[in-house]
Amino acid sequence: MKDSLIQITKAQFETEKMQIGDPVLYDFEDVIKSNGYISSPPNGKAQISTQIPGIVKNISKSIGDYVEKGSILCTIESNEIIMIQQDFIETANKLKALTADYNRMKTLNDENITSQKNFMTVESEYKNMQAKYNGLKARIEMLKLNPNNIQEGNVSSSINLYSPINGYITMQNCLLGQYIEPQQVLMQVVDVNKLYLQFFVFEKDIAKLKIGQKVYFYSSDNKSKTLNATVTAIGKSINSTTKSIECKAVINNDDKSSLLDGMYVNVNVVTTKSTALSLPTDAIIKSGNDNFVLQKEKEKNGNYYFIKKPIKIGMSLNGFTEIIDDKNLKNVLIKGIYNLKVE
Repeated sequence: MKDSLIQITKAQFETEKMQIGDPVLYDFEDVIKSNGYISSPPNGKAQISTQIPGIVKNISKSIGDYVEKGSILCTIESNEIIMIQQDFIETANKLKALTADYNRMKTLNDENITSQKNFMTVESEYKNMQAKYNGLKARIEMLKLNPNNIQEGNVSSSINLYSPINGYITMQNCLLGQYIEPQQVLMQVVDVNKLYLQFFVFEKDIAKLKIGQKVYFYSSDNKSKTLNATVTAIGKSINSTTKSIECKAVINNDDKSSLLDGMYVNVNVVTTKSTALSLPTDAIIKSGNDNFVLQKEKEKNGNYYFIKKPIKIGMSLNGFTEIIDDKNLKNVLIKGIYNLKVE
């Protein structure tokens, strides 16, 4: 019988660590469940390579290390580095001599002392050498070498590769003494502070989605650590295979050190939020399509007497369930009910 009293002794109540309480107000959120992954924008990820072949002479950083922009990652040694500098010095000396000839011929030409043909020949040689000098200088600067030092005769046999951004080393593809080719990726740096959430919403839910909505997400490997984000972009096309729309959200947490570029995550987008009376979900007894709670009827001789009371429930979220149309409900067994045998 639903109205028969259920007796719980004081000893049982204390042993099972039972607890009596009243419904409380709880914020319920209607969410769109989705999945996605952590992604890096183009300016938040850098792949480090060299423009010339060489041998890895030194490795300063390894996977997992945090590096600041401009930090030395590794050093490359190469004969080609020496040859470029030698060519630059020779070109600089030739340009110096041609500059003097050009200025002298220009003066003579302005005074009509020399022929136009002679002047144009010297001018052509001067401009060609100037172009070669500027090209070599630009190449040397790209190698992070100092052209002025080289012109003074300070030739280096190696170059350093630097990190172009702040971030963590996420990939290392080089060993000491390894021969490397131009454009071969040696390391990868990711700035975790620029990581964002990329997620996918099915066509049927897209109308509920709006810019600025709150998002909760977590890795399936660590459900206890929930991070939050804010919707910043909603795609305008549907993937023909998955029937979903690609969306983006900016991650709000200051500490992003636990995030990995490419990490897959579970996503909950909050579309609506409401406050309602609720009880812990564990306090509710389910029987088919019906739901009940145990409400304290009386206390006598140290024993508790409860009545099985039917209730209507609504939303459930994070261990709480909404109670509908029973605002006078109180003195409910909210903890320890799982060990009771209730018919």
